[in-house]
Amino acid sequence: MLRKVFLQEIGRKKWAVALLFCTVLIYLRSVTGEFVLDDRTFFLDNDILPNLKPWNLTNIFFSPSNYWIEHLPVRDFLYVCEYYLFGAASAGYHVVSLVLYCLIGCLVFDLLSLLYSALPDGDSQTVRISALFSAAVFLLHPVHVEAVAYISSQKDLLFALFSLLAVDLFYRNCRPDGLLSGRMFLLVVLCYYLSLLSKNTAVVTAVFIPFLWLVHLSKEGGNRMKAAVLWCAVNLPAALWIFYSIRINDAFRNLGLQEGSTFFERAGRGLKILGAHIMLAIKPFPLSFGYPFEESAHPDINMLVGVAFIAALLFYISFRQRSLVTAGLLLIFLYLFPVLQIVAPLFNLMVYDRYLFIPILGVGIIAERTLSALPLPVIWKRQALYTAMAAILCLLSVATCRHVPKFHDELAMARHTHEAFPQWPEGSFYYVYALIEAGRLDQALAAASGDRLLESPDWLRGYFLGWISLERGDYGRAIDLLKPALAGSINGGYFPFPSVKLGEAFMKKGDYRQAEEALGAAYNSAIRQPVEYYRAKKLLEEIRRLRGVRVARGDDK
Repeated sequence: MLRKVFLQEIGRKKWAVALLFCTVLIYLRSVTGEFVLDDRTFFLDNDILPNLKPWNLTNIFFSPSNYWIEHLPVRDFLYVCEYYLFGAASAGYHVVSLVLYCLIGCLVFDLLSLLYSALPDGDSQTVRISALFSAAVFLLHPVHVEAVAYISSQKDLLFALFSLLAVDLFYRNCRPDGLLSGRMFLLVVLCYYLSLLSKNTAVVTAVFIPFLWLVHLSKEGGNRMKAAVLWCAVNLPAALWIFYSIRINDAFRNLGLQEGSTFFERAGRGLKILGAHIMLAIKPFPLSFGYPFEESAHPDINMLVGVAFIAALLFYISFRQRSLVTAGLLLIFLYLFPVLQIVAPLFNLMVYDRYLFIPILGVGIIAERTLSALPLPVIWKRQALYTAMAAILCLLSVATCRHVPKFHDELAMARHTHEAFPQWPEGSFYYVYALIEAGRLDQALAAASGDRLLESPDWLRGYFLGWISLERGDYGRAIDLLKPALAGSINGGYFPFPSVKLGEAFMKKGDYRQAEEALGAAYNSAIRQPVEYYRAKKLLEEIRRLRGVRVARGDDK
């Protein structure tokens, strides 16, 4: 009997199963990817998390496990379990990311099926196809490559998994009176808390769930005040957690925050950030890990798109509250709101693909509703609709297939960004940095010497040329180049990147005193750069060990 029911369920959802299978095939190449960028700060250049075990729950849940001082206990617990199982073998982490993504895909399809089933004019076949198309846009959209192929974005996967699970459970189990049973309410709250402990952005779920309740589920009567009070009580611990997170991240306050800006300046920048992300969702090329962004108050295409989106959102909220388009627009806006930097500035870049992770669900809904509303002749409307849907999904699949290899290793990422945005100084910096780290010294020398974007700040080129000299064993020239580069970075208010390489050069020359002095610039910097901090810390420990050996031998005073 159970086998028959299972086979019938698979038969009804065979296209959803096929979609998941295609998703796995597209992302299979990500499994061979290496640790890149922030991955190193958790699993390689870190001596906190690797020393934890899955049963060290007190340490995991009550203190940060990284030198970012970023404390996300659920995410950190997953990292500790992964490190315990896989160590420095990155393939296992990528498999976990792909499994999480497929679970999210199942939740998305289930939630969309519920939403489309509530439409008054939807027959069962239309509901299945509409839900499948919107879910396919979500799963196959190339901006999701960053979240799936970049291990550090597992926090985005976890936060999305638990947030969508909370929304799905809430929508599915709401009673006719608009409330949940006590047990189900606690389960929804648990999922919400787990999402918040995976990524602070999940606090937006506390706004989206009440919207869903008010628009789609609540009934007229006296339950609204009771529901509001209960939900406010649920969010008191969430608010305390957010305040705690802000407090422990005080170390980042010097990372170029936009202090002193007016509300109107922040609002203008927020519209630009919103517009830039919407443009990426509609036109996902060229894609990159971060994007150059012009944040002045001058109007541009991003601001115009942001204004148009807000106008559409206000119209649908005012006149089409129960439309699925309204839900899609709110999914986009609410889950992008924390990165718009209107309430508080952030130290990250303005635009990232991963910020669009849940908003792409709203994009899928709006795309399906737009195609379904096209004024086509009835006689061939369904055929034209399905053809258009298939074409869109094919284009998304090809773009995603092509983008997955760009996250294979750090050099591939840096090269791709540098080629996509050759006039972006930050892209040039990380491209040369990645070339040296990969041992491509001749290419690094050519890039560092010839790229005019490395002329400012004035210490930058000396830093790279000194680092290349260090790698080639010319310690004297390395010191001559890195000393003024370090002074220039400190005087200019930048993080002292030359510090570690200068300390390493002095160590090679046997001058431990000057090595300690140089390394101290990175180790004691008010700005935390975890990889450089960790390397400075390890070199200082090595110096103390070597000096202890020399003293024991009588070679050092």
